[in-house]
Amino acid sequence: MPGERDLSREKNWHYGALAERAIARLKRNRFEAVYAADRSEALAKVLEMIPEGSTIGFGDSVTLQQIGLFDHLHTRKPAEIFRPHHFDDEGYPMHSLEEMFRLMRKVLTADVYISGLNAITLDGKLVSTDGLGNRVAPMIFGPGRVILVAGANKIVPDAEAARDRIRRVCAPINVKRHIEKRHVSAFGELPCAKTGICTDCKLPLRICAATVILECSGLGFEPKRVVIVGEELGI
Repeated sequence: MPGERDLSREKNWHYGALAERAIARLKRNRFEAVYAADRSEALAKVLEMIPEGSTIGFGDSVTLQQIGLFDHLHTRKPAEIFRPHHFDDEGYPMHSLEEMFRLMRKVLTADVYISGLNAITLDGKLVSTDGLGNRVAPMIFGPGRVILVAGANKIVPDAEAARDRIRRVCAPINVKRHIEKRHVSAFGELPCAKTGICTDCKLPLRICAATVILECSGLGFEPKRVVIVGEELGI
């Protein structure tokens, strides 16, 4: 009898079942959605979606790091890469603040935009929250092709549950990530950094200022591409 300590098969089955349902509804909403059983398969699918010679822009994403995209991006021979949130091995920024904002604007006109998501709903919607808005803005309009990647742990029943997940899980953990791994000590003043719970604060450094709900892929444009991964990824 398999050991009770390992629930990987059961989790894979559960994530696969959730993803199948979400993908069916995403397709009805004109998204081009696919399933990847694990992060290595997800990486292969994302790389296949990137035309060689493209300019590529990124949103800040733990998920993209976890699937190893940045280590293999060179295989697509990109014309130029716009990665505003680029940090060294110690977590310090590779760009000045001025250069970071310049790259954020470049991302808006990239041939391909790749980012993670905060939540995917079972009725086929994509929900993400951002502080500056530079991560969610290209999801709506600008880049020629949009590729969004998320672990199946981010699948929730509906948009209300997505907002709840963002407030209860994503925002507090993301703030702590910036403090612990990116040395942004100023975020320590946010209430969620102190209590682990969102209080809908109005402070200038609030990281959850803009929420985007993509209800469909948009008429007349190339469908936005979604890769759901059968693993727990991101925040």
